[in-house]
This record gives sequence, structure tokens and C-alpha cells, in this order.
Amino acid sequence: MASCPGNRFLVDGFPRNQENVSTWNAMVGKEVEVRCMLFYSCSEEVCIARVLSRGQGRADDTREVILKRIQVYNSSTLPIVEQFRSAGTLRVVESDASVEEVFAATRAILATEM
Repeated sequence: MASCPGNRFLVDGFPRNQENVSTWNAMVGKEVEVRCMLFYSCSEEVCIARVLSRGQGRADDTREVILKRIQVYNSSTLPIVEQFRSAGTLRVVESDASVEEVFAATRAILATEM
């Protein structure tokens, strides 16, 4: 990050578990201000339907495998989300909405936070 121009970064899909948080804090925690965490909230059924319809042809895009991924997410990632909520840095985007609505909500949050 030190070699990149500018001083703002969007880190996608991270942290996913407590080990990620601990590593981040050890490596850059004192040097980086985390302004917010964007959390895209989506019902399980919408999530499952979207993955099943994404058309990538992945062999592991089955309802059973997706439900296992959701279980891992609920046990490993949701506690991290709650840490950001408790710290006051969680920003929730309701993503059951259309792509356009989710994009607009994301832009509004980033405009406020940046």
C-alpha cells in the first residue's frame, strides 16, 4: 500500500474470519484508519437463487454446497461483521434490491465516508 498513489483503498471480501483480523491488525492496524466496512445484506434465499443463476457452470454451485458456504460464513464471518457494528464502522447495504439500487446505496455510503 505504501507504494500506491493516494491514500484510500477499498479492500474487497476481507476480513473473513478472526485470523484475517489479527493478521491485518499486526501488519497495518496502527498505520491504517478503517473508515467503514460495507456489508451487503441479502436473504439466504436470494443469495442462493443468485448463485444458482449466475451461469458460471461451476460444479460446486449446487444448493447443498451453497448452504455449506453459508454455514461457514455464519460461523466465521458474521462475528467479524458484528465487531465492526459494535465499533460503529459497519455500513449496511440492503442487497436484495436491484443492481441499480444497490449501486446507488453503495455510492451514497462511499460519498459520505470518503
